[in-house]
Amino acid sequence: MSTAPIVFEKSVCVGYQTRVFSVTRDAGTTKKAPTRKEKIVQEVIHPSHVHVFGALKQEAFRRCRSAGTKFDLLDVWIIPEENEAGLTSGLIDISLRWDDYRDNTLVPNYDDMIEQQCRENPNEAKDIRRLAPPIAEIQRQTRFVFASFRLDPGNIKALNLDQETGGLADQAVREIAAEIKDAGMHKSQQFTQQSRDVLRRISRKARTLAYLHPRLQQLADVVDDLNRSLPATGGIKGIDALAVRSVLDSLLDPAKFMERGFGTDELDLDSTDDDTIVDPVAQNETIAEAVSQDLAEAEPQVAEAQPAAVPADWNW
Repeated sequence: MSTAPIVFEKSVCVGYQTRVFSVTRDAGTTKKAPTRKEKIVQEVIHPSHVHVFGALKQEAFRRCRSAGTKFDLLDVWIIPEENEAGLTSGLIDISLRWDDYRDNTLVPNYDDMIEQQCRENPNEAKDIRRLAPPIAEIQRQTRFVFASFRLDPGNIKALNLDQETGGLADQAVREIAAEIKDAGMHKSQQFTQQSRDVLRRISRKARTLAYLHPRLQQLADVVDDLNRSLPATGGIKGIDALAVRSVLDSLLDPAKFMERGFGTDELDLDSTDDDTIVDPVAQNETIAEAVSQDLAEAEPQVAEAQPAAVPADWNW
């Protein structure tokens, strides 16, 4: 069955672009050998003055990654309809903060930033002043823009498009694994309440993208079940931490997860229609209960004490 129509019918495409002027400028080359030249670059202001743009760009990426999945063919994010409004609001906020820093911090203080760089590097002061771009160029080259749009599947002419859209579920699970690593949860043995926020983001992403593949609905169901079983306050330790660890370990191997899910049973895709999702946890057990039961079964049992044998000639 073709996957492209359902993907584009239920999704919005979102793309963004960032432009930041480079603080490093080409100062020429020096000849090191007959066949070798070395390029010289000069920082006209300290790089820390533009770090805020890098942080905002990273925030935009993470927001898009949490809301949908990347469609590399068009260099856009495939965003489920229900996530569009929240993502758009977040990107507008990023755009406003981007413009605010550019217009109210970078531009008004740009000349002072140049002079500070000259004072700290007097030997390069002449090149710094010569190479620093004018403020108009800073304003023109430092922008955050984004757009959202829909594609009409009937008007798309492409070769092997289904191969691209058919891989979006795998891409989504790889992104979930990356989010787990970004949160520092890929090696943790104990967790905090912030860990539950990460689990909620993972669950929402998987649930809203479930039309891509039944495995994503299974993922959402299991993570939701896990989150409900965790304590609402304090640290997450002991059996609860083992339950989280078990689920995370499955998600950190995306290829294996897409093939086997959270266990060894295959998800019967042939007998699963669009409205039926296989129950991810047998007999409605929570993940914590399942892990607890496994540990109890594996724990060695202490044998009942037996009376010691007494020799027949023992005198009491």
